Amino acid sequence: MKTLDEALGYKKAIVVWGRMNPMTKAHEALLSFAESESKKSKSKLFIFLTKTQDNKKNPLEYKQKLKYVLSAVPRLNRNVVRNPNIRTVIQAFELLSKKGFTHVSIVLGSDRVDEFRFLEKYIGTDTLESIQKVDYLQFGKARDADSVSATQMRQFAIKGKFKEFSLMAPSGLSKS
Repeated sequence: MKTLDEALGYKKAIVVWGRMNPMTKAHEALLSFAESESKKSKSKLFIFLTKTQDNKKNPLEYKQKLKYVLSAVPRLNRNVVRNPNIRTVIQAFELLSKKGFTHVSIVLGSDRVDEFRFLEKYIGTDTLESIQKVDYLQFGKARDADSVSATQMRQFAIKGKFKEFSLMAPSGLSKS
């Protein structure tokens, strides 16, 4: 028997939009959460990596981040969008709209939901013509002092603290 969404012809997608600069155990857990949610909701999972690169908060280039994500979670390689022209979350959603997706859920840390609510104003416009609904799937809690963060990892890398850095790295990555 078809679900109501299937009967109405909805095409559902789940989006991960992330800097992952560098990728952490928390990112790995977020991707597993997104994978689980996509299976539960019978949605197609899309993983987009940002292209921003600078010396302070984004030291890794897009190609490096892509390599690490593909190595850390090889089971999700088919879900990673390898389009270097997608530079903004709106462009990612435009791609999904052009593919006919009608419901898009974006997976975010609980501290990031409000920052992405702007997407709603584009629903049904020429920009996101086919998208009828945007949902926000919250992963985890607001950050606390014990959380794994890319900022901490970057600091460990700068200070040459490889052991501490590697403890926060995804389990799927090798030491090298």
